Order: sequence, then C-alpha cells, then structure tokens
Amino acid sequence: MAPKRDAPQPKEASVPKRMRTAAPSQTSIANKLSVLETASPARDTPPTTPRDHPACDDPDYSSTPSTDTLPSTCPPIASDVPAPKETVSSHLEESPNPPPKPTTSNNPFPSSVIPGTIATVGPPPDSRLFDPERISTCPEPLLKRIEVLSSYSNGDANTFALGHILPCATWGITDPYEDRSKILCNPKTNEPVNIWILGHITNTWFMKDGAPDSQCSVTVLPLSTRIGQYANTLLSKFSNPTLPPNEYDRGLIRAVRWQSPRSGGVSTLFNSIYDAREVLKTKSSMKKLDISYLEKRALVLLETHFNRYRQKDENGRWTISRTQFELQAIYLLQDPCLPDSDHNTDSGLRRHHPRYLSKSYTHSHIQQKHLWGIRLNAYPSSTPWNVNHVEIIHHRNLFPPNTTPFESDVFVNHIHFRIVFDRYRHQYNRSQASYLFVCLGNHGRAINIWPENDMDAILEALIMYPRPPSQLPTTSDLFPD
Repeated sequence: MAPKRDAPQPKEASVPKRMRTAAPSQTSIANKLSVLETASPARDTPPTTPRDHPACDDPDYSSTPSTDTLPSTCPPIASDVPAPKETVSSHLEESPNPPPKPTTSNNPFPSSVIPGTIATVGPPPDSRLFDPERISTCPEPLLKRIEVLSSYSNGDANTFALGHILPCATWGITDPYEDRSKILCNPKTNEPVNIWILGHITNTWFMKDGAPDSQCSVTVLPLSTRIGQYANTLLSKFSNPTLPPNEYDRGLIRAVRWQSPRSGGVSTLFNSIYDAREVLKTKSSMKKLDISYLEKRALVLLETHFNRYRQKDENGRWTISRTQFELQAIYLLQDPCLPDSDHNTDSGLRRHHPRYLSKSYTHSHIQQKHLWGIRLNAYPSSTPWNVNHVEIIHHRNLFPPNTTPFESDVFVNHIHFRIVFDRYRHQYNRSQASYLFVCLGNHGRAINIWPENDMDAILEALIMYPRPPSQLPTTSDLFPD
C-alpha cells in the first residue's frame, strides 16, 4: 500500500510532494537560448493550495516530469564549452531580445527583505568555489561545464542553480486552475522555480522487492560544503516551526519524488534520466538512461522543485510544515571517478579497494589483468563477457536467516567468495544493521554495515587471497594510467 502523502515522513524516507506544474513559455525560453553562461541569478517558487490531504500536492501520474525546463530548450553545453564571454557573443545574433546584464555584485539580494522569500535566508555562498577533493577527478572541459552550471540563472525559464535562486521567490498562490501554495514560485508568474543541484551520488532508492517503490530518492554530495550547508538552511528556515541547526549535518542534499498516483495504484519507475556526459541540450534530443547508470560517486545534475508538506503534531493536528527538494530530472555528467587503490596487509591477507570502478572498467581489467576481486554489483548471469574469470550464481545464500540477498556466490580466478548482503533489512524493518557475509574458501566473517547501502563497507569486506610476494601485482599493473 502506498504511504499516505500527508503523514509525517521517516527520517530517511521523507515523502516527496506530488504536483503538476505548467511548462514555461516557449517564447520566453527562446529569448534565453544564447545567454547560458551570463544569465543573471534569480530565484523562483511555485505555489500550491491546501487540500483534503494536506501533506502533498496533486500527483503527476507520469514518472517523467511534465515541465520542460531549460535543458530542453537551451543550447548544448559541450565538454569543450568556451568561456562565457565567447559563447554569449557567438549567440547574440540568434537571440531576438538582448540578454540580461550579469549581476555586478556577488550579493544580488535587495536591501529590504520581504518576509517569506528566499532573501530571508541570507546571501548564499559563492557556488563557483568548489571543494578541491570533490572536483579532483574532473578533467578541464568538465570543470568548465560545471562552472557554468553551478552559476546558472535564467529567469524566463525559471531555472536557477542552487545559490542563485531569485531572492523574491516565495510560496506560490492558488489560481483558478492550480494550487501552488506549497511550491516555491516566481511571484511575477506564479510558475515553479527549477533548482539545479550539482553533486556526486551517495545513495539512490527506486525499487522495492523488484518493483518500483511508491517513492524514489537520490542523495548527492554537493561540490561545495557551503552549498550543502546552504541547502539545509533553506530546508530549515522554510519549515514551520523553524528547525534548529543540525550539528551532525554532513551537507548531503536529498531529492525525492512520488512514483505512484496519489489515489493509489501501480507505481511507475522514474525515467527522466538523461545522458549529459558529452553535452547538455534539449531533453528531446538527449539519450535517456535507466537507473542502473546512477552509480555511487557518479557526477549528476539534479533538477528539482522546492516544496512543503504537512505533518501532524503530538496532538494529531496538521500544524507542522516541512520542506524538501522534489526531483524533476537527473542529468548524468560523469561516470564514477577513476580508480583509487589502497593496499595493506591484515593477518596475511591482501586487501584491495576498487572503489571508483565502473562496470565496464571492472569487466575489462578482470579480463586483462586477472584481478583477484570484483566490485560487488548485481551483475546478471547473462553478462556478455568472459565468465571464466567471474561467475555469479544467484539465490544460493543461507546466512543470516531471513536475509534478502543482494549478491551471491562469486568465483574470482577459482577463488570462491560467498556473499550475502541484506539490503532491505533497514529500509523495511527499520533495524539498525544489515549484514554482509564474505566466505573465502572455508574462512569467512559476518560484518554489520550501517548504512546498509554503503558500497565502501561492502568493498572493504571483499578480501583477496594473496599470492607469494614476488608474484603480487604492482599498482601500475592493477591500474595503469
């Protein structure tokens, strides 16, 4: 049964709000096609009105958002995108209206702040100042792209990078056709604000028991610690009552969305996922991807709305208001970063942590370098590559009792790994641990993992049996440049 949309949400599964949003004017969007890198910052917020179910808005019965935002209408943002000034000048002749002048101040906020607007949160941090370790794997062309995307602002399309939202954006109003009182909107147009969030994926949730769950979520680590803190400040300040600062906050940003109709029924898997690894252009001209591409540490651009929902207080009254980012689209910018090796010894055992390997990279290196391990992904038994190196046999796990296996028996170069990973125990039963069991030959160990989907913990538990020291592969053998 689908969860109630007006009920209070668990800590790790806040319910995304459903709504229909009108597409921005195609004429106004066309005027912005040539000014991608220089559009002035702005912030918008779509409105919604309360209903019988106060915790959510009207559901969009398709998993693909109906709004056609700037990625669907803007010029391509290629990996070799030139400097902003060059791009603007090359497009000026194509634009019927002159582009807006870029903001000359780092603080676009008005001197007088209107209560209930984005400006009340205070000046945002500079979104172009990235944490070095979070962009260390990005090549120069990609860095140019994310610099453009991180400071993007297009008022006509109501699309803004986080940190550049229209200062006067506030909760929308109810018009004769739609209730937008629960969506952050542009007060001039009452259209929902599209917020772009850049970050590396840390967690995703789409499926339950092999079928689309009633809701999905994507959590990312933003490229700037301060942007992550700013996002959580937005969530706090726009809640009622205001939430206190979270001293344990890690700066992660989570976007959620309903996959099921509000009235119940069959959930539809979210499918607004696009391949922007080479270029970001119109949605209709970009290749669609499935959720298997959303791997941990992949660099993505999330397109979201900012909305609010109600919760019951201790007396059972709908007096509490909470906020969230609602997922609209996902653009894949970069696959998980290049491999990083870490070698140590523990009781005579050699460990290796292939933390940043993509599936294709893992496949090729297992074949070419005869690696003694494999990244733990749910590879299908029909995977079309050399199964002499790795063979996966499904559904042969017995430990622990009542476990839903994530992986199963694995043979790597004739070394037998028996792996049991209960990925559902926490989400469904709310226990405080999941289990991973790795058996090497006749030896093995059980490991509690928290959270249950932490790939690092899984990789950490994969032990590789050593060869004689003289035969051990070097780092260059395992991961050549």
